[in-house]
Amino acid sequence: MPVKRADCASPNLLLKRARLEKCWTQQDVARLLGVPQNYMVSRWENGTSSPSLKYQQKLCQLFSMNPEDLGFLPAPSASPVYDPMIPARPSHIRPLFGRDRLLATMKQLLLNEQEGNFIALYGLPGVGKTALPAELAADAEVRGHFKDGILWANSYDDVQETLQRWCKLLDLPEQMDREQMQQQLRSAVSTRRILFVFDNVWSLHEIQHYYIGGSHCAYLLTTRSPRIAAQFASTPALLLHVPELTSEESIAFLLQLAPALHRIDARPVQQLVRKAAGLPLILNMMGMFLVAQAHTYQNRRIVHAVEQLLYTDTLLQLPLFFMHFSTRSSTSPPTLKAVLDESIDHLPGPAREALASLSLFPATFSEDAALFVTAKSAQELDTLVDAGLIEVTAMGRYRMNPLLAGYARTFCSEEAIQRFCSYFLSLLRRQRELISAQDIQNSIAALEYTFSLRLKKLATRKEIVHHYLILSQRYPEQTRLFFEQTARQRHHCIMTLRRLSKWRQKV
Repeated sequence: MPVKRADCASPNLLLKRARLEKCWTQQDVARLLGVPQNYMVSRWENGTSSPSLKYQQKLCQLFSMNPEDLGFLPAPSASPVYDPMIPARPSHIRPLFGRDRLLATMKQLLLNEQEGNFIALYGLPGVGKTALPAELAADAEVRGHFKDGILWANSYDDVQETLQRWCKLLDLPEQMDREQMQQQLRSAVSTRRILFVFDNVWSLHEIQHYYIGGSHCAYLLTTRSPRIAAQFASTPALLLHVPELTSEESIAFLLQLAPALHRIDARPVQQLVRKAAGLPLILNMMGMFLVAQAHTYQNRRIVHAVEQLLYTDTLLQLPLFFMHFSTRSSTSPPTLKAVLDESIDHLPGPAREALASLSLFPATFSEDAALFVTAKSAQELDTLVDAGLIEVTAMGRYRMNPLLAGYARTFCSEEAIQRFCSYFLSLLRRQRELISAQDIQNSIAALEYTFSLRLKKLATRKEIVHHYLILSQRYPEQTRLFFEQTARQRHHCIMTLRRLSKWRQKV
């Protein structure tokens, strides 16, 4: 069995009492059982580990007692307790889409106690981290396994209020100080089988008061930070990343949410899906907005609604009616902007500036490019990776979610834009033929910024057009993809190409 943290363990006082009544030491019990290491008995008694079924049977024979009297089986409870804070999916929100495999993995880990008791989920805001454990909390098989109930804690809830709520659910006195409530909760659930869910955790310190379960309980944590998730999970196998939906999954999901999209051209739908950046929360939000415009069955209104959603500003201000959020005191539902601000506000100043600078990259980028453009140290990059705001790809490059990049770009400095353009213009001048495929879109973006913002100190228009024409001839697909992904409106792409064509004629 895996070893639990000492501060999370509940001592098995029944086993210790049975040993003391026999006037035996822990070494005596280890010798009589034939266990390979004497410290195993100590771990069984302090609750950091539980004996296997084989040793449970031997202990029962040794003390002539049944398993329950030795604290090995949960004591029967009158009825299971289900925390009212468990999110209930609103009726207008569709079931989870594209998460069947991840749900099956989570369920298997929860039901298989041999794997360990601490499971962690991490991913971007809006990717569905809260929805996954909420879906499992309603699963009949999961409820059957954790037959004594499911308790839920949000990181933004007051600890005292949460412990009082749990005491009330378990019919325990509530008017006590924090330590007394923790002690009585540990005693009440030490032999029960309960699932604890810690949602949206920003620091392990803020949930340390909730480790009250016994050896038959399990803990499930959700966080935006890969570092916190890795620290919490018992083993690497219990560390689960919640990825964004693929482009195909996103299109299928959006068409399921808003069937009226079948009646319009497919290209705007594809642009809309790219704008959502694979986040189910954003796709749900888009679907609700589009359904509200489709009731008249007029294609014109659907097209207009899609065009509105292609603006980042429109997306940022749409209300998230079904999002659990930390600003509970607000009477109005949070917006996407507020959710993203929550992640960014946790960053120190230098890391926040680095995030804004990195938002300029439309594709993956190398560490050398990141350090030059941000003018920061690698420590800031590590901070952003640990916060889950940028990811390291399999090729060792970095990646930022396009939706997050679109928002972070709004507070990017002019100096960062100049450094971005300078880096890739220098790259084009030195080794245009050797430029990597991953940096084609970054190079085109640098040319576009230099041209649109008229950064004449960095390059003349003649040089910009020269580089652009060579890249567009050698890499036509990447060039087209860049303009499709970055154009806020279709005419923006057309006007840019017209301006470049005009300068081509002059050259």
